[in-house]
Parts: sequence; C-alpha cells; structure tokens
Amino acid sequence: MKKEIVLYWFVSAINMIAFQTTGFSQIQNPDSATVTFKVNTAFVQDTVTEGSLVSIRGSVFGGDWSFEKGIKLKNIAGDYWEVQKKVPVGSSGGSFKIVTLTESGLGWDRHQIAEFEIEKDTTLTLFTTGLKETYTDPFTGASVTRGDDWNPLELAKKGDTSVFAVHFRVNMEGIRQFNLANHTVTVRGGFNGWSAADTLKPEVRHDDLTLGKGFYEAEKYFFSKTILIPKASAGLLKYKFVWSDSGAETNWEDAIGGDRTIQFKSDTTLAWKWFDNKGPYCSDCGHPIDFKINFNVDLKNAIKTNGFDPENDKLIARIGYLRTALKTVDIQLIPPQIGTVYTGSTGADSLFAYWERVVFYQYLKKIPGGELEEFFFDYFNEQPGFYAPRYRKLTLPTIFNGNEVVVEDLTDDLTSTHRQPVFRNISPLPDSTSITVYADLRPVYYFVNELGDSLAPELSTNPFYISKRNISELPVRMVINSYCFICIGLPGPTFSLKDDGIWPDVVAGDRIFTTSMIGRTDWDQGIEFSFTIGGQNVESRNLRHLFNLFPQPQNEIKVQFGETDPLQYKNEKGYWDFNAGKGVITSVEGNSNTEKPEKFSISAYPNPFNPATLISYSIPQSGKVSLKVFDLLGRQVALLAEEIKPAGTHQIPFHGDDLSSGIYIVRMESGSKTESVKVILLK
Repeated sequence: MKKEIVLYWFVSAINMIAFQTTGFSQIQNPDSATVTFKVNTAFVQDTVTEGSLVSIRGSVFGGDWSFEKGIKLKNIAGDYWEVQKKVPVGSSGGSFKIVTLTESGLGWDRHQIAEFEIEKDTTLTLFTTGLKETYTDPFTGASVTRGDDWNPLELAKKGDTSVFAVHFRVNMEGIRQFNLANHTVTVRGGFNGWSAADTLKPEVRHDDLTLGKGFYEAEKYFFSKTILIPKASAGLLKYKFVWSDSGAETNWEDAIGGDRTIQFKSDTTLAWKWFDNKGPYCSDCGHPIDFKINFNVDLKNAIKTNGFDPENDKLIARIGYLRTALKTVDIQLIPPQIGTVYTGSTGADSLFAYWERVVFYQYLKKIPGGELEEFFFDYFNEQPGFYAPRYRKLTLPTIFNGNEVVVEDLTDDLTSTHRQPVFRNISPLPDSTSITVYADLRPVYYFVNELGDSLAPELSTNPFYISKRNISELPVRMVINSYCFICIGLPGPTFSLKDDGIWPDVVAGDRIFTTSMIGRTDWDQGIEFSFTIGGQNVESRNLRHLFNLFPQPQNEIKVQFGETDPLQYKNEKGYWDFNAGKGVITSVEGNSNTEKPEKFSISAYPNPFNPATLISYSIPQSGKVSLKVFDLLGRQVALLAEEIKPAGTHQIPFHGDDLSSGIYIVRMESGSKTESVKVILLK
C-alpha cells in the first residue's frame, strides 16, 4: 500500500459483536481481493440510526464522488457500519471520504483517505466526525492534522494500556424538565462506584450548516464522554444515566426495567440512548402508538422507462425519516402476479408515531450491492427542513379513526405527491447510442409572452431575467451531468439546441428545440440533465430531468422545459398545464374568463350510486386540489385527484367497482379549505 493504514477492530456495544485486531487473510484468486470497510459513527454528533445513510464517496474503485456510484455501508450494530467490495488487486483508483446523511442533514467528513494499493484482502476501519480535519492533541495541546489511523478512543487513553476506553452518549430531548443552563448529566455504574464522577458534555452539530439547519440541535440535547475503565473490570458493565439540577437533586432513569448492561472486552462505543427511553416530547399528541401502514404503489412508469427490472430488482418502502416516527421502518413490497402494482404492510415492524402527525417516507430500489432512492420531489412541500421536499408525506389519522392507513401512490401525473415512483438506471451503457433530444420550450415562452412574467436563476452571482424582451434572442443549451441528484449549475457536457420543428406534427417556430448526440459507453444508462437559456439555469429550482437510455442503437428524449419545477410557471393570470401540455388562462385584466364560484363546494350525482358517481367541485381561485375517499373507519380507499386546477367548477368520476357496499366520504382540500360529501355505494 502507498500509505500504511493502522486499523482496529472494535466491540459492538449492543449486540456484543467483538472487533479484534487482525491481519490480512489469504486469498484464493491472486488477481482480486476483498476490501472491507468498517466505519464507526459515534463521533458524528447526531442521531445516527439504522435508518441513516453512511456511504463512501470518491474516485476510489471507479466512483465519481456521486451518491449513485458511492459505496453504501450497512449498519451491523449500534455505531458500527460495514461493507465488503471485491476488487482487482493494484491501485484503488482514487481517494474517498465518509459521508453521513443523518437527521440534521448531509455531513461530509473533512478527512480524505488517499489513493492506496491493494495486494491482498484488506480491512479499513475508520472513525468519522464530519467536523474536524484538525484537532487539539491531548498530549501536547498542539493543533494536529488527522491521519487515516485517527482513533479518538486511543487518544483518550493517552497510552495507558491498563484501561479500556468506552464512549457513552445520551439524548435528553424527551425530558421536559431538563435545562442545559442549570442541569448536568452523568453516567453512573459499577466502574465508578455509582458515583457522580463522570459528567457528560454537550455536543455540537456535525453537518454542513450551509445546507440548512434541519431538524437537529445536538448542542441542546446530546451529551457524551469517553470513560476509561480498568481492564480488570471488563465483562458485564452495568450503568445508568442521571441528571441533576443546581440543587444537586438527582433524577435517575427508572423506566428502563433495571440497569443498562453491556458485555465488553475491548475499546468500544455504546450506541446513543434516549434518557429513560423517552423520545421527543410532544405536548399535544400524547404517547406514540402503533400504526399499520398498507402500501399500494404502481411501478408501471418505472418499468416502462427502464428504471426498474421486475426480474432482478426489489422494492422497499422506508417510512419515518427525519424523526417523524420513533424509528424508520422498512417494508418489503410484494410484486403482483398480474400487473404492476406492488403491495405490502408494516406488519410486525409496526410504525410507532403520533396521531395526526405527518410522517416522511420514500421508495427505494434494491439492486445487487446496494439500494437507490426514487427520483422524487414534493412540489407542494409545506414541512420545514432542507431535506423535507425529497420525501413523500403521509398524514396519520385522528384518534377517532383508528390506527390503520392506506397509502396509494398510483397516479400517472407529473406533479401529484402520490405519483408513481421512478428510478435512475445506474447500469453502464453497453454500446454507444445515437440520441435525439426534443425539448418543448412552449411552457417558458407561454409564461413570459402570454402571462407577461419573467424568470431568473435562483443561484447565480450575476443573474439576469429571461423575459419577453430577450427570450427569442438567447441561445438554448442542454447540460448533461449524470452524477447529480438535487443540484443546480454543476458543469457537464453542453449541447446547443435549435428550433427546427422536427418533432412530429410541429413546424419550425413552434418552440420545439432539438439536438443530437452520441451516448458513450462510459455513461450510465440513466442520465440527468437540464436546459439553460442564455447560459442561465432558469428552468428549475429543484430537480434535473431524468432519462434512462435503452441499450439500443437509437434513443429519443422528449421533455417539456420546466417540468422539473412545474409550480414555477404559474401566476395570477394563469399557468402552464404540464400534464395536458397546454397553457391555461385563469383571469384576464382581473376578470375571470369563466364564472367564478363564490365558495368551495362539492357534490355527487347520482347518490346513492352503482358502480360510479360524478363528483362536482368548485373552487373560487386557482390552486392545488386534493380529492380523497375514506370509509367510515377513516381509512383512505381512493385518491381521485391531486393537481393544480383553475378557479371554476370541475368534475371527476368516482368508480366503486373494487369497493364493498357502504357509506364513503369524499373530501376535498384546497389551500386551508376543506369540504366533504357523503356518498352511498349500493351493489
């Protein structure tokens, strides 16, 4: 190896998994080796849980520093994460960093592991903090740059070989009475005679604050300390956390059913605990309860667009992100015998959360060697936090409507929060392919010419507005950057487009811009791209376009400019309907082009009905409209619509073919308004 890496094995505190110092094992194939990555996240000051994401990103082993080509580690217990990768012997091909996606945000570890040589099976074990590349040496007080062998447990021991270093952490957020300014937190056990000698210190945030504050405030709630315990005391360790007020009154954990215990025989870190097993306090929602979530999700679009292979890929629903539940839960969804709708329920791994709260979830594609998140953005997101828009939302029922919820993500729609998931295909493109791109720029021309508005890039040091005055004079280009998920303005191959009208049934001047290129064999089948006007990225504030190429001689890409951020192309006069591919005028000089209703209303005819009824609803102003159907137990049984509609009266059918006879509630939501109608299905 170019640089000798001194590495260690550790003990997992929870499952008593022993980590021991090892050498390199013999390999049978002299041309390949297994590299094992072991990462300890105890010093990432955040709620790193089994539902967090720990990955290796860099140019190592053919990577490109992206999430998609990063190496994902699995949680093996507590703070310990691991993954194995079979690679050719020789150079690792580049450097890497550890990246953690936790409750507060994305944290890139400051230390970068340099390129190294692989001669045989190799184990790399690393501590990560996400914060520091330099630290104060505990022996000399000097500022020291971290090396690949940085080990805070060894540093705490200061060379003393007669002790083990054990790192304790506790989260106090669930204790209403606790106040950082006046109270202290200690850990007591047989190792210190159950005295108050070991006081824990508050932590600091680990993530990049430029990405937004997120949900997490480590400095208020998390306390930790590495404690030295004589080796003679190794074995069964008993302990409890205690907090004290200024008057020295002690408050012991009393709801954990006795003492906390851990079996250890070497240096270790203990997975963080809630004090007294009490999670975040919620003053108006009571105690968390057990919810059963039933999923129905259609993969028709994912399969049709080469993003999901039913023969080899598996589908996971993961729910409870960003502490919207007590823990995240994975649901393996079952493929259908006929059709494309996958189903599954939380079952034994029930979701513990609060009544009437919003929980975050998403779909993931399980592939050999890892998993990929769906390509999703919630355009109607109203939840705080930088990462909230990337997740789907589910509102849990009230206490009167039971604890069973149906999720239906079946809609073939560009903007609905219940639209079908799509995935990127990260398989290499086996052969070069000829690609023709058709970019429909009618949405932006309609927005600036007919609606009289303008666009400007959100992230730019020298922006200028795209308006009716200059849009026809500015060049249009396509920027491809196949390794970016949620990003704006990163460099990539650029292709000029022309308005030559070669899209079928469209003539020159109709704002259909085209270009051609050759997809190379060093590309993935899934590419991400955006369009610029006059060099300005004014198309989207949120996502790039995703297109999965097919391994065939020719591919055609047809997209609408702006469909990655459809709500941006709307003002008080009207909007561009991306689903219908046309513009809609909702008002002209302050007057509606249709008769505006004075209030929200909803009705159904016929009622009772069999097998279908027509739902009529009216809204006095344009906006997002959601139409859902519930049974009398409060369970959602159908989603009729979730889209932007102009002011006026609209109609949509409700078919009861798959439902039993009974009474159902059709509920309409638009803005802060809610109206319902009771319908009766008679069979």
